[in-house]
Amino acid sequence: MEKNTKLLLGVAGLLVLILLGMYYAFPSKEVVSPVSVRVGTTTPGMTGSDIRAFDEQGNDISDQITITQEPVRVADSVPKPIPALAVTTKVPASFSATASQLLRDKVASTSEALKKDPRQPLLWSQLGGLRKIGEDYQGAEVAWLYALKLQPNLDTALTNLADLYQNYLSDPVKAEAIWRTALTLEANSYTAYRGLHELYRYKYPAKVGLADDVLLEALAKRPADGNLLVLLARYYAETGDTASARTYYERALTEAKKLKDDGLIKVLEEALAKLP
Repeated sequence: MEKNTKLLLGVAGLLVLILLGMYYAFPSKEVVSPVSVRVGTTTPGMTGSDIRAFDEQGNDISDQITITQEPVRVADSVPKPIPALAVTTKVPASFSATASQLLRDKVASTSEALKKDPRQPLLWSQLGGLRKIGEDYQGAEVAWLYALKLQPNLDTALTNLADLYQNYLSDPVKAEAIWRTALTLEANSYTAYRGLHELYRYKYPAKVGLADDVLLEALAKRPADGNLLVLLARYYAETGDTASARTYYERALTEAKKLKDDGLIKVLEEALAKLP
């Protein structure tokens, strides 16, 4: 299994709070440490030390992540129409007064920056993330779509938009199209293949039969990818195909032994032992 899992801010299982010029990331329990997080920001003077990561229990795990900031890009032109930058900000009722004000302030400052120069795809993507935090899903969609007009290969916007369609707007057709677009830009993307697998398995009843096919497609490109092997083995185990589950757990175990990852070897041996 990969020892260095890349996460894109805002994907399923990862909550991002972009407040006070900092990113707070909450990885899901399945994340393998150490984690490499790629972010894009236009906040002046911001460095990796300004970005803090916390697990689901609120423990600071910043020393377990590697931060790589994407270069700030500015588009050559401004596609019309430019989306409206609303004055008001939607805030969930569950937010505290402090958190609500922080969100409003960050949306306001981001919007003001875009009014001055709307050519910044990363800022539009950041605005999409802020709107999603505020549960303004339609507003998030607009911001991410415009970010992609400015920079069609902006992977953070693609991943966030696919997740939005898949898990919040219940539009599996659009989610599938975005994940496939992501694969045209990064043919071996684990994030996109896992997204498609979860889409077919849980959100797209008409294509549930593709849940394993898409992982087999990925493995044809990345046959030694432990993450994919375990994901497929677990799928087969949970759907009652014990023989196939055993096959892919054994392949994953072979890769773990090559890496001499004793912890992973133990986990996989236990998974195999639990099979009927």
